[in-house]
Amino acid sequence: MFEVFDNFLEKETQIDHYNKFISIPGWAYTGFSVDPNLRFWYLNLDDQPFFTDVMLDRIQKITNKKFILNRVYANGQTHGQCGSIHIDSKLPNAYTLLYYLNPEWYPMWGGSTILVEENKEIQSSHFVPNRAILFRSDIPHFGSDPS
Repeated sequence: MFEVFDNFLEKETQIDHYNKFISIPGWAYTGFSVDPNLRFWYLNLDDQPFFTDVMLDRIQKITNKKFILNRVYANGQTHGQCGSIHIDSKLPNAYTLLYYLNPEWYPMWGGSTILVEENKEIQSSHFVPNRAILFRSDIPHFGSDPS
């Protein structure tokens, strides 16, 4: 279900863009998947060429597929901010790319992305720095909170 791409970007590119990313203004505690009472941090990236152009070009080259962007954003979760099970699109030909930009992360911190079917986990991807995961947008999933 997941296509996993470790070392998605060159390490230097990842670090450089992480350092730029953390200074982008506009983070707001307004994100939610389904239940507006289960909020997380949200940052719109539709006007950030690195995310709209460079990342799009990279995934198209890796997969040899063409994609049209619908939306580009970052979300951030802290302890206690587990996401709701949701889908990103009902269209069967739509895909979601999740990219773990943080340059450092430890397994005991949690924060996995979990695909579910009939309320049962069918696959998970641990948060691994510089990993991208691609999956159909009509597959129910959620982000578990970090510890």
